[in-house]
Amino acid sequence: SADMSQQIAGIGDQAVVALRMFFIEGDYEPLYTIPGRPSLNAFLAAAFLAGIFVALWCWKRPAMLYLLAWLLLLAAPAMIADQAATAKRALGAFPAAAILISLGLVVPYLLLVGQTAAKNRWPGALYAVFVTLGLTWSAFATFNDYFVRWGQDPALAAHFERDHTEIGLAAAAAAREAAVLISPFPADHPAIQLNSNRHPNMRSYDGHRCLIIPDGAGQDVQYLIVPGETETSIRQLQEIFPNGVVEQGPQRADREEPYYSSFVVPQGSTAQLEDGVDLLLNWQDEIGLLDYDVSPQSASSGETISVTLTYRALQDLDVDYTAYIHLLDRQGVLAGQADAEPCGGALRTGTWRSGDTIRDTVQLHIAAGMPPRS
Repeated sequence: SADMSQQIAGIGDQAVVALRMFFIEGDYEPLYTIPGRPSLNAFLAAAFLAGIFVALWCWKRPAMLYLLAWLLLLAAPAMIADQAATAKRALGAFPAAAILISLGLVVPYLLLVGQTAAKNRWPGALYAVFVTLGLTWSAFATFNDYFVRWGQDPALAAHFERDHTEIGLAAAAAAREAAVLISPFPADHPAIQLNSNRHPNMRSYDGHRCLIIPDGAGQDVQYLIVPGETETSIRQLQEIFPNGVVEQGPQRADREEPYYSSFVVPQGSTAQLEDGVDLLLNWQDEIGLLDYDVSPQSASSGETISVTLTYRALQDLDVDYTAYIHLLDRQGVLAGQADAEPCGGALRTGTWRSGDTIRDTVQLHIAAGMPPRS
């Protein structure tokens, strides 16, 4: 069938990519290597091909057959999967490749020595010098590639998730009983968990679309906020906690901004919220709706309005709810909807604690063909 033919062709194309990875063109994922650099340089690639030739020539020997099977089978994942770095997928084949390289270098020496030792030792000696120089050049070239060229890449820190690391280190410096709120990185990210020493009171939210204000009675609250064009946490927090302290984290090397901004709410501070204290809605004494705002007040079909909902957690929650926001016209016809977990899933209700106030801004697109309304 056509689908089967496409799948076979796709596997064939990926197999070519996997083979090229060894000595022509490597991965382009900068987290793992210099983009485009093949796994083997010219000298090692030549030895690798020579080793494959030797193994094929002597394939009847169990050791050689085993070596070829090892290379092929453990390179197979890279030949059938194109959703990850090829070299990473073929990692199990590299020990076999190293043995084949050794085979490709040693066998010619043994042949030279065996044929010329009785008459002249110079061919074997010259070949040994050639191999030594080749390996020395290979070592220096590899060192230069990975510790000089790659190390000088200004974006390398980002590739190795230094931004997550810095957030984790900042969380580790906070008191263990303090509440640490991170935007927009997830608090359960491995780099954050590791570098924060698994801080017990970390939570995350997405400051591009929501804000969480915990009940700070009896504890310090620290926000760690990654800068962004639509990140509004600092501005909102300065209005809500005028006595809060803003500090900049370490400066990035690749652009003129810090890895994060820190906003510390001193213990016992009172939130200056304009939202009412009476609940507009109460869902099973778990979540209350304090306020809502719609902007703009008038919109036409095809346009988008922002709906900001202010919730209050009435108790600690362990259930993840979905918020359904539906816009109906005067005839009750659905004109737009946004059904999602609060904060687009970045602040699940199962993480809410009693006393939390959450502002969630949802973008509601008005369906085409609807008349203008206010």
